[in-house]
Amino acid sequence: MAERATKIAPDDATTQKALGTVLAAEAEFDTAATAYRRAVALDANAWGAMIELGDLAEIGGDQRAAIGYFEQAYAAMTRVYDTQAPRVRPWYAATGVLIGDRYARIGALDDAEAWYRRVLSQTPFQPEATSGLANLLMRSGNKVEAVRLCNDLRDRTGAKASCASVPIGP
Repeated sequence: MAERATKIAPDDATTQKALGTVLAAEAEFDTAATAYRRAVALDANAWGAMIELGDLAEIGGDQRAAIGYFEQAYAAMTRVYDTQAPRVRPWYAATGVLIGDRYARIGALDDAEAWYRRVLSQTPFQPEATSGLANLLMRSGNKVEAVRLCNDLRDRTGAKASCASVPIGP
């Protein structure tokens, strides 16, 4: 069906992304990447296709390329947020956290911290961003701020598990 859709609407980014999804599910990763790149070429704000390209880069072991695609997706979400908020909102903070997590994974801790703080500036008390930042602060020896973050998260949202690796104060 996805191939048929691309024949009917070859200049539609959504059909190209759908084709990429089918191809990726069939483990045809190179062909899937081509379809996702077509989607992005057709629509510079095709953030879903950018995320898929990031996933494919991760599968291929290229963490830096993956992060680049995720950052492009986040930038595209930012560009369309005002006109597509219901579609973007569920993914926005999660994508920022994903970027922070990927930076932390490769040891780029300053970049990870910047992404967690970016998410928290837009979505205060976002549990995963709070946890990620608190864990980085603990690793860098800033236990006081880490505990404060987790206590604030707990006090304002009731969340406890998100900061499980940070000892929560009284």
